[in-house]
Amino acid sequence: MLTGCAAGGNAATETADSAEPRGVPSPDAEEAIKLMAGLAKVNEALDQERLIDEARDTCAEILKGVDSADVVARIQDRFSDDGVEVNKTQAGRILTLIEGTFCY
Repeated sequence: MLTGCAAGGNAATETADSAEPRGVPSPDAEEAIKLMAGLAKVNEALDQERLIDEARDTCAEILKGVDSADVVARIQDRFSDDGVEVNKTQAGRILTLIEGTFCY
């Protein structure tokens, strides 16, 4: 019985140390539509469905309390791809969009 307790403790530690905290919200269908429309307003090239996962990763950082300047820098890296370059201003708008759409 004590061995079972030790294993449970390790699992809890692994969960606490994982890259994505439990309970990171996913946008529902309506929120996903708003998110994609908002991203297209920031930069019309940001219209890829894969960006929903990038938005969830950003939400995980927000919920962890990562400094907003660091989150903005990571948004620039995450959302810049396939010839799309996201600048700091656009990244700030994306952060606001994520916070207002589904990550609250």
